[in-house]
Amino acid sequence: MALLLIGSHFTVTSATALAHTLKITPILIGMLVVSLGTTMPELFFSLKAVKRKDDGLAVGDILGSVLADATIVVGILATISPFFFPVKIVYITGVFMAISSFILLKFMKTGKLITKNEGYLLLSFWVIYVIVEFIVNR
Repeated sequence: MALLLIGSHFTVTSATALAHTLKITPILIGMLVVSLGTTMPELFFSLKAVKRKDDGLAVGDILGSVLADATIVVGILATISPFFFPVKIVYITGVFMAISSFILLKFMKTGKLITKNEGYLLLSFWVIYVIVEFIVNR
């Protein structure tokens, strides 16, 4: 637990310094750089699970992580120290989250595999999201 606290301290400090050095908002660093770093454990875990043909474990981890971040993390942060959501995040990121959730639900509804083409669509959607965030949050 202590190592996590120390690591998070250095991550916050480094991410803030990177934002200042690049002259971009800390929100952009958090949404694009830090979020990718915190996603890597889920990615590697899910890759390992899928390679072992345990798709259910991978899907459970992916969806569980998204729900935990959106509810448990936000809930704990708000009870400890209420924080502000900038309007841009609500409108831009919120819309992208809603659309990506709809797309993913559509893919899951088929009850079949998520195909390579659907994977490419999801990756392309993320690239569009990154471009929009860079344009809006410069």
